[in-house]
Amino acid sequence: MRSRHLQRMYWSGRFRQRRPRTTRTLALLTVLTLSTLGVVFNGSTASAATHTAAQKNLQFNPSSLTIAVGDTVTWTNDETDGTTHSVVQSGGGAINSPDMPPGSTFSHRFTDAGTVNITCRFHPDMFMSVNVGGSTPPPTSTTTNGPSSGSRSPTSATWAASHGPSPAS
Repeated sequence: MRSRHLQRMYWSGRFRQRRPRTTRTLALLTVLTLSTLGVVFNGSTASAATHTAAQKNLQFNPSSLTIAVGDTVTWTNDETDGTTHSVVQSGGGAINSPDMPPGSTFSHRFTDAGTVNITCRFHPDMFMSVNVGGSTPPPTSTTTNGPSSGSRSPTSATWAASHGPSPAS
């Protein structure tokens, strides 16, 4: 059995100089700390995604998208009959594409959270919504032609949740 205090010899005949235990421990702790900090501060960064929307048969497909802030949407005119489209933000916002003949594309990067309504300047009945930041789309109302099985009329709680308190209460 070898004594703990004897120096170890390498094959070259030189002795190995051992570092004190505290120095080795400190070096190990430094490596572990820096590795952990690298994971914490570097982390896995999410890259921005690109989503696509087609313009065909006088409609956007899909008619609604939910994306993250920083994502890009690319619209493509897929018409085969020569119909020209555009991509315009409702209400005169920042999105305003040039005229898009069939086969052309237009892209926009969304930098602010919220819901953006998109329309075509040539076809006002053609519209879509882009929900940026993963926000839930606003409630929509549907019109039916009379009662059907499984349909319910809105309650005052539903009305208050989506419109605020009713004037009668």
